[in-house]
Amino acid sequence: MCQEPGRATECDIIAAPTLIKDEPPPSRRMVGDLSDRPKVLSNLAIVGGSK
Repeated sequence: MCQEPGRATECDIIAAPTLIKDEPPPSRRMVGDLSDRPKVLSNLAIVGGSK
């Protein structure tokens, strides 16, 4: 968003950090602490991605 601040308004983002997953549906959002990778992947319904 720092590179495209106008997109924050378009996406109704009022807090940072905000992570948005639009594809594949359903769309999901996560706001706040993104440091717990397994929690982020689980909340966004992303399978795999373990590193």
